[in-house]
Amino acid sequence: MTNPTFVLPMLATRVFQLPTGPAWQYEVKWDGYRIQAVKQGSRVELFSRRGANYSDKFKSVAKAVTAIHADAAVLDGEVVATAWLRSSCAEKGPMVIRRYNYGEEGAVWKVYFAATRESIARDYHADLVNRWAPHDQDMSQWADRLAQKNPFVAVVDEEIVGMAEIEPDGFIDYLYVHPRRQNRGIGKALLATLESEAAKLGLNVITADVSITAKAFFLSRGFRITEAKSNIILGHAAPNFRMQKTLSSEPDGQANRSQPIGSETNKTSSATGSRR
Repeated sequence: MTNPTFVLPMLATRVFQLPTGPAWQYEVKWDGYRIQAVKQGSRVELFSRRGANYSDKFKSVAKAVTAIHADAAVLDGEVVATAWLRSSCAEKGPMVIRRYNYGEEGAVWKVYFAATRESIARDYHADLVNRWAPHDQDMSQWADRLAQKNPFVAVVDEEIVGMAEIEPDGFIDYLYVHPRRQNRGIGKALLATLESEAAKLGLNVITADVSITAKAFFLSRGFRITEAKSNIILGHAAPNFRMQKTLSSEPDGQANRSQPIGSETNKTSSATGSRR
């Protein structure tokens, strides 16, 4: 190969059911940045799937590619990072953030249910908690929701411990961490993943309707309050806060939403998701 250059990559087609048959093989889908490395001698440049130069963003990756025994090459792959939990009273295993897989509906529900019942319940009336996380949840409806939203999940020791969603317009819908896994950086890692996803979508602003429980967490992560809402649901006060974060200096429109959400706080690892 002489004078290698960026090649427009082939993109996958999203489906909700895996193909079957002996001709198919499967592998883990690591969700990160689709990066193409172009090597010419000792010079390496990294490009996003749209051709933007990412060489300065992933210098360690570029350096690693220089060690490949080839004078010229074009490599297409995914740049991912594994976060490590550090807690004096917790396991020190790897945390992986990836997309939800079909069949994990029950595990994701356990995170949402526990976060709502144990953490959100400290700030909202029991009637609201029962409405938001009922004991008799229709799991088929929950499965349909996950299939539509395609959330990210945080996994530690093969257990789903957190989940997060972001809409195409930059609105953070759900962001929950199991109460038993609080204060370990899981909420921060999930939020960072959502911000990276927003950047991939070309968004400069992300928004959320944040619960009382999650308010401190979002403020600590660079969000600002644009509106305090005094909601009444089932006759009970259910306040939340419209919050916004600018990811770059370029202006962008703000999503127009009317549903509440939340996330991990600095003392709790949970959120209120969309509430009607």
